[in-house]
Amino acid sequence: MSRWLVIGIVGAMLSVQHMFFAFQLDWRYDLWLAVKFLPFALWTGFIVDRRPTTLPYLMGVHFALDASLPLLTFLVSNGMSLSR
Repeated sequence: MSRWLVIGIVGAMLSVQHMFFAFQLDWRYDLWLAVKFLPFALWTGFIVDRRPTTLPYLMGVHFALDASLPLLTFLVSNGMSLSR
């Protein structure tokens, strides 16, 4: 397979994966979510294809972003306002 086809397939799957974070039973909204993440997914695939050594750093940043969600949820559930 050509590298652009692989980047496209992986980007599409990553985009669909991110769509399920806020999945609703509305196909128009779900399609919008998938298309919204598609440029980021394609960019990530392009970067990893060009420089495979960036993958651990991208994974670390992605983990840090995902790990902050439970902390923010905990703070809000205990009455702290995030708008200060």
